[in-house]
Amino acid sequence: MHTTQITSAQSRGVYLQTPPKLLGNIFKAAALFVLALLSTTLWAAIDDAPEFSTPEQEAQYYALIKEIRCPTCQNNNVAESNAPLARQLRQQIAEQIQQGKNNSEISSYLVDRYGDFITYRPPFNARTWLLWLAPAGLMLIALIVWLIVRGRQRQIAALSPEQQAELRKLLMENRSPSKATNANQTEQNNNQPPQ
Repeated sequence: MHTTQITSAQSRGVYLQTPPKLLGNIFKAAALFVLALLSTTLWAAIDDAPEFSTPEQEAQYYALIKEIRCPTCQNNNVAESNAPLARQLRQQIAEQIQQGKNNSEISSYLVDRYGDFITYRPPFNARTWLLWLAPAGLMLIALIVWLIVRGRQRQIAALSPEQQAELRKLLMENRSPSKATNANQTEQNNNQPPQ
């Protein structure tokens, strides 16, 4: 029978963790702390939302602030940005919603004031045609280049019957008997048992 000796720490329910487990717990705690900080920053950006009289106005507000780009931030909408200009834009959007304006009126006001960059879906017009047509144009250019390269490869690969016969003749001439003898000897050596 084996008896195990219980230390005083184990009898009180205290267990010491090994260093890898301890480090893993420290990393988990640090990750949770960083996530908590990030989530409070995002909520702080939306936290200054005004009170609306109807749920439809509130839904309109949250939909608009997610569609409007912050002019001072790189690819953040005004809902996620905590920049002073983003706060001002959220306030202007809320005021216009409370005045009864619809999404297109508010968007056109912001586009007139800040330009097409303010929206994530800019309209197709004389200033933005390149933005809309560039992806399709690049895909068309890539397709044309691919077809040209593919056509050239087919021309190179296509041999006439005379060229094929000449190629076979050259391949047969390059096969020397010494190479065949060396290959047979190597094969025989591999089949012999080790000594």
